[in-house]
Amino acid sequence: MVAGGTLIIGEQTIVYHNGVTFKSLAMKSTAIKAVGKIDASGARMLLGDYTGKLYLLVLQNDGTSVTELKLELIAEVCLIT
Repeated sequence: MVAGGTLIIGEQTIVYHNGVTFKSLAMKSTAIKAVGKIDASGARMLLGDYTGKLYLLVLQNDGTSVTELKLELIAEVCLIT
């Protein structure tokens, strides 16, 4: 289970902050338009940007606090005309 805190998603950085400590992750500049939890714990989230890219954000934790953020591109929407 991920400890309580706030996830801040900017154009170039994702930050997790729990009031005492924080973890940040730099990313290529984009505008995230959609966010959804994959599991009940909130440790995995789907992020979608304005270009149709879908990312997996993983909040690694030790049971009491988030220790690392990982972001992986998992899909890209291609429009066929």
